[in-house]
Amino acid sequence: YDFEVYVNEDQVFIKLPVVGKYLKINEEMLSEGEKYSENQIISEETKKEFIKRWLSLMNEEDVFKGKNIVLTTPDGEVKTREYTIKLKDEQIKALLKDTAEVLSRDESLKSFFDKNIRVNMGKTEEELKTKTFEEVLDHILKSTEEFKVDNFTYKASVDIDGYIVNEIIDISLKTIDAEKEGITGIRYHLDIKTWDINKDQKFEFPALTDENTLKPEEMKENMPSGIEDYFKIEI
Repeated sequence: YDFEVYVNEDQVFIKLPVVGKYLKINEEMLSEGEKYSENQIISEETKKEFIKRWLSLMNEEDVFKGKNIVLTTPDGEVKTREYTIKLKDEQIKALLKDTAEVLSRDESLKSFFDKNIRVNMGKTEEELKTKTFEEVLDHILKSTEEFKVDNFTYKASVDIDGYIVNEIIDISLKTIDAEKEGITGIRYHLDIKTWDINKDQKFEFPALTDENTLKPEEMKENMPSGIEDYFKIEI
């Protein structure tokens, strides 16, 4: 479920489309969030190993390139350095396989999976309740073999001050057996442009009233049946 988070100095509130109201985060919930962030889902060792393998991939031939270009933005024309990461099907699948191997050894992630993810997965597919963390990873890896990565490109344009002013992510997947899967492929394109960097920003915050705002203790009674469990996270 999508939701919007608003932060205005020391005020934090979330718009919950499920109930059509705003949830105001109190100090107790913020302290719980800090406690949650301290208990990392993925261990530092796993993060370091993933970074190591990612950097190794960046050093492969024709993966990482850079060139000078001029971008037209609301601020005018900007001289930038464009960096491109382009990965092939076999490179992505090899990275996924390596990543799954590393994740399978992460006890912190296993614990989070058992307490939260498997429970919620089981709400939609009963047999998933009995699957182990390793079995789910294996299932994900096998699913990737049903698609071929036609294109995986990430471009970032960096201005003279070192700010990223444009990011483009373009991913195209083609189904190997379209008749079996029911789709021919998937395309994802994201284009982010940033301007007015280091200038004063104006944000529009919604007006909170008693009618459109929920207190944390009112969450349970206002949440539709079957939804409240998806907001529970155990450490």
